[in-house]
Parts: sequence; C-alpha cells; structure tokens
Amino acid sequence: MFHLVPALMCYIDRSGKYRKVSPQFEHWSGLAQSDLIGRHYTEVMPAIFGEPYYKRASEALSRSLEGEPIQIEATMAGPHRVHYVQTSYSPDFDEHGTVQGVLVLVTDISELKLSEAEALIGKEYLSLAAEAGGMGVWRYDLHADEITGNETCDRLIGLGPADAPLSWEAFALRIHPEDGEGCIHDYKTAYTVDQVYKSEYRIRHHDGSWRWISVSGSFLRDNQGKPSALTGVVFDITDQKTAESRVLKEAQRVQQVLESTTDGVFVLDRDWRFTYLNSCAERALSNGRILRGKSVWECFPEVDRTEFGRYYRQTMIERVPTTVQGFYPEPLNRWYEAHAYPTEEGISVFFRDITESRQMQDRMRLHQQAMEAVPVGISIAEYSRENDDPLVYVNPAFERITGYAASEILGKNCRFLQGRETRESTRAKIRTAIGQGRTANVVLSNYKKDGTRFFNELQISAVRDAEGTPTHLVGIQTDVTERIEARERLATQAKYDALTGIPNRRHFLEGLQQVIDRAARTQKGVAVVYIDLDNLKDVNDSMGHLQGDRLLAEVAQRITSAVRETDKLGRVGGDEFAFFCSGCTRIADLERVLNRILENLSAPLILDGRELLVTASIGYSIYPADASSSEDLLRMADLAMYTAKKGGKNGWRAYSPNMDSGRKEKLEVASGLRRALDKGELFLLYQPRVDAASSQIRSMEALIRWNHPERGLMMPAQFIAIAEETGLITEIGAWVMREALRQNAEWQRSGRRIVPISVNVSAVQFRARGFASSVLSSIETSGLAPELLELELTESLLMDEAISLGPIATLRDHGVRLAIDDFGTGYSGLGYLARFPVNTIKIDRSFTNSVAEGGPEAAICRAIIQLANDLHFTVVAEGIESQNQAEVLSGWGCDELQGFHFGTPMPAEQIEALLQQ
Repeated sequence: MFHLVPALMCYIDRSGKYRKVSPQFEHWSGLAQSDLIGRHYTEVMPAIFGEPYYKRASEALSRSLEGEPIQIEATMAGPHRVHYVQTSYSPDFDEHGTVQGVLVLVTDISELKLSEAEALIGKEYLSLAAEAGGMGVWRYDLHADEITGNETCDRLIGLGPADAPLSWEAFALRIHPEDGEGCIHDYKTAYTVDQVYKSEYRIRHHDGSWRWISVSGSFLRDNQGKPSALTGVVFDITDQKTAESRVLKEAQRVQQVLESTTDGVFVLDRDWRFTYLNSCAERALSNGRILRGKSVWECFPEVDRTEFGRYYRQTMIERVPTTVQGFYPEPLNRWYEAHAYPTEEGISVFFRDITESRQMQDRMRLHQQAMEAVPVGISIAEYSRENDDPLVYVNPAFERITGYAASEILGKNCRFLQGRETRESTRAKIRTAIGQGRTANVVLSNYKKDGTRFFNELQISAVRDAEGTPTHLVGIQTDVTERIEARERLATQAKYDALTGIPNRRHFLEGLQQVIDRAARTQKGVAVVYIDLDNLKDVNDSMGHLQGDRLLAEVAQRITSAVRETDKLGRVGGDEFAFFCSGCTRIADLERVLNRILENLSAPLILDGRELLVTASIGYSIYPADASSSEDLLRMADLAMYTAKKGGKNGWRAYSPNMDSGRKEKLEVASGLRRALDKGELFLLYQPRVDAASSQIRSMEALIRWNHPERGLMMPAQFIAIAEETGLITEIGAWVMREALRQNAEWQRSGRRIVPISVNVSAVQFRARGFASSVLSSIETSGLAPELLELELTESLLMDEAISLGPIATLRDHGVRLAIDDFGTGYSGLGYLARFPVNTIKIDRSFTNSVAEGGPEAAICRAIIQLANDLHFTVVAEGIESQNQAEVLSGWGCDELQGFHFGTPMPAEQIEALLQQ
C-alpha cells in the first residue's frame, strides 16, 4: 500500500519511531527510507517540515497515540516551498484494543486554500480563514497601488499597524537587494502570461532581520478582463531556507571532502552509468574526465571478469555494502581496494590504489621472515626515559638463545637476563651511546631461563621519530659464549702449559721480572732454578710421545710437591722446568729444596707397565749476584744445569762465570745453521757401497758437511744434534734429500751408471707432519724412479711403539727402499723387524772392527748377517778399513761393504769418474 499511494504517508509506532514511509514521503523529506526507518519523529520533523508544523503535528500525534483519531490543517515546509497541508492521524489498534501506532496521511491543499481565498475575497472572512491556518493572506490593488493583508501577513513580513497599506514601491524597498530583480521578474512573467504568481525572496522585518517568505497568488480581473488586483497567500520559509542552506553547506563540505580525499570515488546509477567521479578517480581511471554518462561495462570491459565486477553486482542487486581487493589488468595494471555501497541512485564506490601498499606489505613480510630466519637474536623495545623499555618483539633466535618464549617476556625489560655482575657503568654506556645517537656495543653476562650463564654481545640502536626523539630500541644479541670461553682458554694457553697446567716460559719470565723489580726495591735476593730431565728422549724413542707426556705431567707434580708454596714453577722447554724463590737469603735452604726435588724424582715411576727411573740435572743462579734481568738469570741457571748434566747428571750446580764459554759455542753454531742454507755453506759428499764379492759399486750414501766461514769444515756430529734441538733438522734434511736426488739425476742424464743413493733421516725429521709427501714430491721433481732412493732410519726410531706406520707404508708402496742404520746398537729385541717392511740392514762399525780377531763382537756380527739372510734383507757392513775385514765378512754372506778401504766420502765429481769406469 505504501508504494502505491501517491500522497505523503508514514506509519509511526507507539515509541514515536518511523516504521514505514511512502516514496512521496522520501521525496518530500529528502531522506532515503533507510535513513528514516527507526528514527524518532522528533529527530526528523523540526528540520525537514519546519518548526510551526512540528509543534501542531507533535500535539496531534500524542493525542492519536492515546487512541483519538484527529485531523489538522497547517503549513508545512516542502522541497521547494511552504505548502498548506491537511494531516490525518489514525490510531492502529491490536486485537486487545491497544494502540500499536499511528498511520499518518498528509494531503497538500495549498491550491484549494488559495481558491477558497479568492472566492471568499471578503477581507474579514479571508483573514479569519487564513488566521485559522497560520497563513498570511494579502491583496495588491493595482489601481490604488496598495498592498493589504491579514494580521498573519503583517506579522510575517514585519509590518506594524502604522505601515499599512503599502505601495508597491514602499514594499519593494523592504526586499533584499539581491532578490529584487528576481521578484519583479516573477511578477512580470505571471502578469504577462496570466499564470499563478509564485516567488521566494528575503524581506526586511521591522526588527531589522531578513526573513525568507514564499509568496503565491492569482490575478483578479475586472469586467473588461483586465487585471485589477493580485491576491494570494504568504508563508514564512526562513527555517526551511536555513535548513536548505545547512544542507547545501553540508553538500559542499561533502563535495570538498570527496575532492580532497586521496581515495577515488565514483557513483554508478542503476543502469551502470557513471554519474559522478571525484578528481582522484578521474586521475586514476584512464580518460576519467569523459566517463560521465557512460557505462562502466563499456569503458572497462575487464571489470566483469574480475572480482570487482562480481562484488559491484552484489551491492547493486542485494543492496548490501561489499569490500574487495584485487588486481585490475590493462589499462590500469594496478592493485586496488574497493568499497561499494548501495545508494538511492545506484551504488557509490570508494577505491584506492594499494599497489605500493602491497609492495610495502611484501617488503614488511620479507623483513619479518628475515628477522625470523637470522641466527642472531633481535629484540625491539619501547623507549622510555624511565628506563622501563618494555619489550614489544623478539625473534625466534632470541627465544632460542635465552630459552624464554616471547609470551613470557614481552612487556619486560631485557635487564631481567642480566646477573648481578653487570656493572651500572655498562648500563650507563648504553644510555650514553643512545643519547648521542650512536650504536651501543657491549658484552653482557646474561642468564638463560634454565640458569645457564652465557655471554651476550649486544648491539643496540635507537629508532627515532621525525623530530629525532627515540621511540624504540632495536637490539641484536649474539651468543658469544664459545668465543669468549675460547678467548679465555687462549689467554690461559698463552700463559700456562697445556700439559702440566703450570706457567709457560713467557708467563714464567714475566712473573720472574716482577719479582726481580720488587727485589730491587727491597734489596732482597731471588734464586732461579733450571731443571732438565736426563732421560726423556729415551722414553720418547722407546715408548712414544704419549708416555713421554705422561712422564712430564708426573714430573711437574713431583717438583711442585718439593718446592715451597711461595716458589713459582714453570715449564720453560720440552723437558725443562724452572722455578724462582723470592726473598732468598740462605743458599743452604735452597739446596735442601733441590735435594728434595731429586729425591722426589728418583722414586720409581710406572708407565705402561714398565718401571722407569727418572733423574734430572739442575742448575741455579742468584739475583743480583749473577744477573739483573729475568732472561739472563734463566740463561745462567740453564748453563749451570748444562754443567751438571755434563758432570754426570742427577745433580745440581750453582752458576759460575766460567760456564758461559761452552754454551756460547752451542748458541753460535745454532745461529750459524740458520744462515748456512741460505748462503750455500752446506754441501754433500758421497761414499760408495760395493758388492762384497766383486767390489763393484752397488750404491752410494750421501753425507752432509758444513763449510763454516770461521770454523772451517764441520762434521755432522758437530751440528746435527744442535739442528735437532732447534728444529732446523727438518729443513736441512729436506735440502739433503733434494740435493742427493738432483745429483743422481744429473749423473744419469750424463750417461753414468745407474745406482741407488741412500740418505740418512733424523727421527725429528721423520716425525714431522707431511714427511712422506715431501719425500715423494722431491722424487717427482728429480724425475728419478722411487727405487733409486733408500732412506736410512735409526734403530731407536723404529723401536718406538708409538711411531706411525703410515709414512713408512706409503713410501714402501711407492717403491722407496728403507734401511736400518747402525743395527745392533739399540740393545733391544728384534720383534720390531716384523712391523716394518725394511729392505736393508746396516751393521754398525762397533761390530765390524774386530771381526778378523774373533770375539763376542765378531759372533754378534756373524749372527746379524745370518739373521738378515734368513729374512731376505740386504745386509751392509759399515766401517770396513782392511782387506782382511772384507774377506771375512764376504765369507759370512755379507752383501755389501762400506768404509775407507773402498773409498772415503768424496765430492760428486770424483764419484762421477768412478761411475764412468
């Protein structure tokens, strides 16, 4: 029914709220049904229909809600002017007779009232009728040029009793200057075409204010049909105009907002035509300025194939708001977010370009993933001047490092991880750095959830706002516990011996120098004691370095138990120890300590099931009598120890100045060796090994010599041991290997007879890392066959059970021959022969010297030859100086002979001549 009735009609429930309205009611009020339903009539009537109508309608509605049908006539503001209306109020009763609401019907009777006024032109009756309806009635006599009206008219246009009647000219002076021309135009138009006169304009009230009035009337004609008067009605529409002005300003304000917003806005009517686009939409949409009046489907055919089209249709058909995000292809090629709303006209769409926003979100997502993937802890805290700094974010690495879940610590300050040992100065350092705009770098001692201590390397920086004020703190935490502990271990290792746990040489000397400095101030003495084990080399050679290390650790404990608590012990060399006694005043007290050390060391020591006897040689020096520096005191104590060792070992000696000479010689030799290789002072001689039966050269042994620039020719016994002590033997041995191979290769290239060459290998050189690969590399460089090289190893080296079989096996697999030098001097069992794939046994000259005379040595020599033959070894006898020796050994089955009888060690040129024969 509401949709069929052309009149203004509405239904108001018992609470005073609109429940139904007709389309004409929507048009008259200017509000959509959705904006009216559920609102109280007091919110709508005054602003839309005017205050005068509201007062009378409100009273009538109240009476009707009490069950009384009622009808009123009154003026009511309309969309364009004031109307005279008749309003009927009909109560709606339920089955119990209770009023549920009121049906309101409004009928426009303005034309009817005007006709009645014209018919009843009598002023008094007309005035009474108009007064009853609150309507001003006026008459303009064209012949008399007089305007008269009822009291309501006079009141509306602001006339006093003395002002009536008015001439047209006097009345026109009251019209607002901006409205006078329009008023006259409306009058002339009505007069000319004989139609109803209608006009709206402002007129000055007698109180000085401007009032809006709506005037309408008709011309009365005389007997000749000419206009004689104009009569009509007037309404005060000031409230309506004020409301219209407010609506207009609000519309303008909305228009400004829509034009200034960064969102695009467009409106589509129910035929999908663009009716409005704001400036942003015109810029965003291609050809936006020419879209008005055109169909969205024609202009943007791709819309219907996207989510946008589906949601727009849903809003248009179902009249519900929708929101969609999606990518729009050509010609836009952008991501958009759109909100569609149903309107009376069709739909309105608010949209924004979110391409950059999505890219930003992708970057933020990547940043988030990166923060979660990095192995270092990341934390973000709100900055607080009160130092609260509550955490607002931690990444998974932070949780893993600390053991705390994010839910347990967000809102807390990171200081809860710190222990009591964290200094306030460290915290102040962080604050100072942040205040100065720098990154703070500190290492904190923190504690995990389980109580485990860890070292946290913290880098913390401030995030600042546009004014430069810190807002957040970003911390990067790295668990550097392993690094710190490793550094502490390195610091300890730099000062302490890893094997024994006592100070190393450097730390020992530092402590000694400090004691000497104090003694210089207090004028007290300091004793420095140097201890060297007498037989560690034998243990290493026979039992291996592992057992040797165990021996050293035990020795350190025995010495520690012998010295006083105030004495400081250190390990200053491989098998060398030292300690110093501060405040030493009596030599007798010191010597008692030394005797106690020798006594403790002499106690039997069981290693690997074997009982060992440990002895040591000891020397000491005294500050300030012998020297004034830590290095010199230790060196002089070392000289005294060396004297004790030369004097029979297992004893002690005090330093005296005459001990310096022999030590200096040893140091000079070691120093000279370092430059001997560079200056070409070392050279090789070669001694032939001959066939015992034919005396033909079978091989040669390379022997090193040193042409010292000051001492002249030096034999190996004068410098090899020193080279082993200083570690130079590895470099010297490698040079001998290369030079011997090079020389043999040169002989071959010159057409000389091909014979193998043997080279002596030191135990120190053999144990060096990469020995086997170094030998093979030298062979490859020379171009010789590996079978032309024989390495001579000492018997004591092969007796070491800790010796690695790897290098020997590698060399033998490549064809290199191996020989046992000085066989029989090791005084050991022969079981080791089965462990090593040797080729040759060389009998030491101590057994071959007396073979012609017989005796025990001759018997041993003969037994060795027989053993070698049984094991299929080549056997070589060294030290052959007579034909008689040669014949005896040859008769016993010896394979090769070597000695001065067949040739002394000689230069390469002489060997070359022998090979040519």
